[in-house]
Amino acid sequence: MRPSRLAIRLIGAVVAILFLIFGGTTVLLIEESRGELGEKVEAYGRLAVRLIQGPPPLVPAGELGLARERVDWASHRVEQRLQELLAVLGRDSPILAIALREPHGKIIAGARLGGGAYLPALAAEPHLAVRGEYLDGGVPLAEIEVLLDLGELDRVLIATRHKTVRLVFIETVLMAVLLFIFLGSRVLRPVGSLVHGINRIRDGDLLYRVPVTTDDELGDLARSFNRMAERLRAARDAQEARTRDLVAAYDALKRTQDRLIASEKLSSVGRLAAGVAHEIGNPLSSILGYAEVLLMDEADNERKSYLERVRSEVERIARIVRDLLDFSRPSAVAFEAVQLAEVLDRTLDLASHHSVFRKITVHRDYRSPDATVWGSSDQLQQVFINLCLNAALAMDDGGNLRVRLWREAAHHQLVVEVQDDGCGMAQETLRQIFDPFFTTRAPGEGTGLGLAICHTIVERHRGAIEVDSSPGIGTLFRVVLPQLQPGTEVQTPEAIDTTPEPGETQRA
Repeated sequence: MRPSRLAIRLIGAVVAILFLIFGGTTVLLIEESRGELGEKVEAYGRLAVRLIQGPPPLVPAGELGLARERVDWASHRVEQRLQELLAVLGRDSPILAIALREPHGKIIAGARLGGGAYLPALAAEPHLAVRGEYLDGGVPLAEIEVLLDLGELDRVLIATRHKTVRLVFIETVLMAVLLFIFLGSRVLRPVGSLVHGINRIRDGDLLYRVPVTTDDELGDLARSFNRMAERLRAARDAQEARTRDLVAAYDALKRTQDRLIASEKLSSVGRLAAGVAHEIGNPLSSILGYAEVLLMDEADNERKSYLERVRSEVERIARIVRDLLDFSRPSAVAFEAVQLAEVLDRTLDLASHHSVFRKITVHRDYRSPDATVWGSSDQLQQVFINLCLNAALAMDDGGNLRVRLWREAAHHQLVVEVQDDGCGMAQETLRQIFDPFFTTRAPGEGTGLGLAICHTIVERHRGAIEVDSSPGIGTLFRVVLPQLQPGTEVQTPEAIDTTPEPGETQRA
């Protein structure tokens, strides 16, 4: 695991604190040892002073007086006794030299460690001087001076200091390593997991959970983080569900609004078409009657040909008028339980004899062949044959016509899809596809009422018709009808009144 900035700062601070604690403790211990060693050295000096003082005195007063008078053998005698004292104390003692001085400081006699006379030059070496009075009957005769070696003490203390510093450094490094291992497993790794989890949550991964590896406060923090992530995920799921519901409700409302607008438009156009059809019905009947009378009396073939063309065009106008009447005021029909699969089979069998189906391959996919609806078999067949013919006409060079029937169990609906792989339609065309008199065919090839009538019939069956198309890909018509449930009480749609309004005349 790569050390983080928090780890570096934390370990650095702890190491510095440990180093200061160990270092300060070491300095105090060294100074305390120095004081103890100094006291032991000074005790050697006081011991030497007491040995010289006696009783009995190491140097008799008479010899000391002779030595003071500069008698050579007397001075040598005193120095010999001092040398004997050094030998008694031992060569490993810290005593460097012993001297007897007059009260004003003049040296009477002296001896040094290793032999030889006492030399004042010894004062230049690191030393500690311990002094005492040499008394005779309470009268001070001389001053005892014992020089103690501090050089060895300093060397021991320096070596001890170096060794202690190395030990402190090694202990600090070991403590840092142990601290890093402890912090890494107990602090840094859980904190790193939390940071990683926060980044995952920030990036939108609300399914990520931080592993809980400890039972302390960091473990509680990890558990709290996981609970927070779970609540965030639940809130997001709830928000997404609400958003989906709102989108679905908006789409349903938009479809309902579009159907209402289309229905109102069709109703308005239907009322207008009904009025126009009734107004031109009688003149057309008269023209057709006169044309037939003239045909019976006409012998000239050319004129007879013209009259037959007139009769054909008048009959075409009459068919358009009948379509208008059917569109505006469909007659009342009896509803019954209808199996859609049978209606589709009859429709495809009937359409297969049409010339436009010669290059068309029909694919049937009935996933719910026994499903039934409450409606009119003839009117539903009219809807499906219109959709199949339109699909075939869209495939000039042949293609595949797919007819599917399946059940949408969630809403108790049956869905019929008629799909082609023809030329398709643009969005501008789709917006007008169910408008009366709108057609994409050439003039004289269609009235533009087929899909409008289909829309009206499907609505009478309490269903919906939808279309999806893309240029160059094909078109898909979807008819959705309510499924007839066993034991369901069915209400037949009210028959549309086909009686003329007051002031109108019923025309055939």
